[in-house]
Amino acid sequence: MVLFTDKKGLMELKGNEKYIGICPGAKHFTKRWPRGYFIELGNMLNKNGFKIVLLGGKDDKNLCTDLVKEIKNSIDLSNDDDILQTASNMQKCEAIICNDSGLMHAACAMKVPVLVFFGSTVKEFGFAPYNNKNIVLENNSLNCRPCSHIGRSNCPKKHFKCMMEITPNIAFEKLLELLSVDRQD
Repeated sequence: MVLFTDKKGLMELKGNEKYIGICPGAKHFTKRWPRGYFIELGNMLNKNGFKIVLLGGKDDKNLCTDLVKEIKNSIDLSNDDDILQTASNMQKCEAIICNDSGLMHAACAMKVPVLVFFGSTVKEFGFAPYNNKNIVLENNSLNCRPCSHIGRSNCPKKHFKCMMEITPNIAFEKLLELLSVDRQD
């Protein structure tokens, strides 16, 4: 793992590591995969030879700071909303794991494959990954979904099954599938 600091003091990735970017933030609670699940998945990926890079803006800094302490050998590159720096770091990743959020769209714009979680929202509302390799993880077995087109501050049913039933093991297997599809191209 090699990092260097640019003129603005921002950290940037350098080198030929197998980076996987994790963007754990989203504006609304019901659009965020659980913190503990990101930790479990990050550690699974670390054990399998991947370097985890945490990405986000100002609103994600506390979450990224917490996660970097819990995911072994991870790197926190969250910043003060420098989307160009974040996009540059995304390009060095083999894939981005994210919620249905603005950073999902940034990863798609950079043509980095995305594994994306949809909780209270659905891709049919028009916010799906666009023109990019992706796997969308969503719980289609619930009749309460979607409960919002933009997200909510809490689960109206109090069970949050739309995210809780998408386990780290499922995400790990789907990420490997996404990476194997990407390597075949």
